[in-house]
Amino acid sequence: MKTQMIVNRINDWFSIEELDIYMLSMNILLKLSTRRCVGLVYDRVNLTMTILNRKSAEAIEALDKAVVLLVSRKLIRFDDFQKNGVRKIFITDLGVEATNRYKELMENVD
Repeated sequence: MKTQMIVNRINDWFSIEELDIYMLSMNILLKLSTRRCVGLVYDRVNLTMTILNRKSAEAIEALDKAVVLLVSRKLIRFDDFQKNGVRKIFITDLGVEATNRYKELMENVD
């Protein structure tokens, strides 16, 4: 018995790879923008679970690259204070501006 699958690419033609570091960076910024004062605990495995809902070596590697990208662009910062060896990441003002611009661009896509 043959099964044929028809894929409609009229409306959904653009597929985003889940481990794309640029999309992962935006997901981190979006998550941090809702938690400006609290931030996120920088635990690589738990942060991967929070952002991607999966744990794997590839996901952790992609998360590391995304964090390096965000820090190098000064969109996030690490907390200076460490408690029990735990560091937190916070969004900067530049990160908030980038997130707002991204939201505006995504509204205009529809």
